[in-house]
Amino acid sequence: MLNRAVFQVPDLGKIGAQIQQQKQVKQEAVASERKTNVDAGGIEKKFFGDDAAKLTPLGKKVAKAAYDAWREKSVNYSTTGSETDRQDMLYAQQQFNEIWGAEQAIFSNFKTIGDTYVNGAGKGFAEKEEDFKKNMEQFRTTDAPIEVKNGQVFVNGNPYRDFERYSTSPNLLNRPDINVVDPRSKFVDIESVAKNYVNTYSNTSGVRTEDPDKGVFYNSSEMLKKSLESLEVDLKDPAKLDGMILRHVFSNGGLDPNSMSQSEINETLTQYKNDPSRLAAAKESYVSDLKKEITRQMPASNPFKAPKIENERTEGGDLFRVEVARDDDGNFSSIKGFVYRMPDSPIEKQIDGIKYSIDAIKLNPDGSIRSVMAKKSKKSGDSFSFEESDAEEVTDANVIGVFTEQLRKNGTLAKLRELSAAEKKKALKGLYDKRK
Repeated sequence: MLNRAVFQVPDLGKIGAQIQQQKQVKQEAVASERKTNVDAGGIEKKFFGDDAAKLTPLGKKVAKAAYDAWREKSVNYSTTGSETDRQDMLYAQQQFNEIWGAEQAIFSNFKTIGDTYVNGAGKGFAEKEEDFKKNMEQFRTTDAPIEVKNGQVFVNGNPYRDFERYSTSPNLLNRPDINVVDPRSKFVDIESVAKNYVNTYSNTSGVRTEDPDKGVFYNSSEMLKKSLESLEVDLKDPAKLDGMILRHVFSNGGLDPNSMSQSEINETLTQYKNDPSRLAAAKESYVSDLKKEITRQMPASNPFKAPKIENERTEGGDLFRVEVARDDDGNFSSIKGFVYRMPDSPIEKQIDGIKYSIDAIKLNPDGSIRSVMAKKSKKSGDSFSFEESDAEEVTDANVIGVFTEQLRKNGTLAKLRELSAAEKKKALKGLYDKRK
């Protein structure tokens, strides 16, 4: 039976409108998502917010360049939505935040220095008011060429991260040339002055001497001589001369440095400099205390304490034994070497992951070490064990070198060479010609 329902012709216009509406909704959703990603960094709020006033002129220029770079990348991303453009935008966002944070910190430090100086009427600063204003203004107006290449900010011809202004170390590009702490205070502290001289001259010729057989020695007279010569040079520095005077003022005048204004300190310094007797008294007191402090801080001499070595018998001694070669008739032929046994506990030394316990040393006729009799360690867990390990002759050059240096330092090697030479003299005199 035929279906009598009338076939409805689709309204193509209406369908097209619905499709277009769906596309528009989708495009708006995508655009909204992109805008959310762009706004997530908060760049617009920072750059146009109240903190924008907390920048030096140079800071504003660098931040503006970083903002423009970010803005360009964010527009590209908003237009294309590509992952590449999104990554470029994120890099520009990071770049802006780094520059913004650094410039905010620089301005904050700049403002703090200015406020501290003004509120304290210059107290605690080395600069006079006119010098302070000059140095602060010089820093505030610091300038440098800026450009953007492929989205990266360049300052003074270099990527911004290489610009000294953004270094973590203080310098004249990120901090005003202002001494917040009076440099004279360092010279007031005589302990730090003495420490500097001791560190400078402790290892110099005439102060430190080292004898391979006797030890290390320090000459206090030479140390004091060099330090006082250096002091005369240092006192030509006005700040250090002031420091010497101020130490005398604070120590002997009963004055509290924290209670004196900068003008009062400057007036006191002028009085001392214009009175030779007061200046001489300040220097005499300073030198006397400095010499005591240098002497106190000097390294102690370290003479080697060599163990007592006994030659109990010509042959077969308990501690030092002479090895001789004889002919078939028992007559002396030559000295083959010497054997020295450790008088106390064995010497232990870890070399190249192996621990050695040295019981005896074998020497050549000239007194140099030929080999050592040692037990090699057996590692068990985190410790070394010499149990059930027999002593064996070790001739490894590295091992011999390490123990030679150790015995040289404690004076043992020198004593062994003396005994070796003495035994060779006995041989020349014929004392080994016949077996006793």
